[in-house]
Amino acid sequence: MKVGVKIFTTDGPELLKDRMFADYFEVYVVPGHPADWLKEYDFEYTIHAPHAGHGVNLASKELQKSSLDAVSQAIHAADLLNSNIVVVHASASKNKPGEADMEILRQSLSQIDDSRIILENQPCRVGYEYYFPYDYASAKQIASRYGNRICLDFSHAMVSSVTLGLDPKELIAGLLKLNVRLFHISDGRKGLAEDLHLPLHKGDFDLEYFRDIIKKSDCKRVTMETPIDPQSQKEEYGWMKK
Repeated sequence: MKVGVKIFTTDGPELLKDRMFADYFEVYVVPGHPADWLKEYDFEYTIHAPHAGHGVNLASKELQKSSLDAVSQAIHAADLLNSNIVVVHASASKNKPGEADMEILRQSLSQIDDSRIILENQPCRVGYEYYFPYDYASAKQIASRYGNRICLDFSHAMVSSVTLGLDPKELIAGLLKLNVRLFHISDGRKGLAEDLHLPLHKGDFDLEYFRDIIKKSDCKRVTMETPIDPQSQKEEYGWMKK
């Protein structure tokens, strides 16, 4: 199993050097902040495209151009850092995406047809933000153009299961039917429709269950999306590698 940690293009070399215990770095490309400085280090990288936190929504007509530009920056970073993975969040809206939203999303995705793209399952939170895709059916609907390649985020699945009133293990089992190329792991609170990104063993998620899934999967690559604290993440890394 390869265990990675997240780093942002706005971070500096010291933060990277303090976390060299990781097997790879998942680089979140902040718009306007290139990944060139990371080229100086001989590490393995995966790339994460900007998401709604930086105004990216591929299903929004108003944000379509800027969102496509942001994803293009991430693809450029993948070229630069020799990454064969570019994680993309598809969309977000205040309500369940309608057909007009889906048509814009399809148009957007048709312009970023890259074999390295994998779509991440999202934390569906009805009444606040309705991210997409969030389960097997919605992921299958849009991931087929990418060979059904997905990043399975356990915390996002837990949040969606609460919102949708589903057994989280059933929702995760559905996502596992797709072509999982990467996992994301963090801790959180069962029954709470909130993506907390807690340190491992600081919440009440069944982390042993998550780790067992990764070990049994053909994909044995997982990024820890936990708070950026080198010592804490080194301990988490040790637990994940057991």
